[in-house]
Amino acid sequence: MQESRFMLLDGRGIAHLCVLSPEARLEPERADNLRRSGTKVHVRYEDCDGVIGHRVSDVTVP
Repeated sequence: MQESRFMLLDGRGIAHLCVLSPEARLEPERADNLRRSGTKVHVRYEDCDGVIGHRVSDVTVP
């Protein structure tokens, strides 16, 4: 994770550019720990008009 930007692989192995919303309940340090451990997560996101990528509003561990 760089600042609040990160790449996310979906269930089909497709990478998506994402931005962590300020309203998200996930600290960047926790996100980095999840990434390093390879933990699968559920992500709630919305498309951003005029921007390549998704705005992530929630990340949970199933």
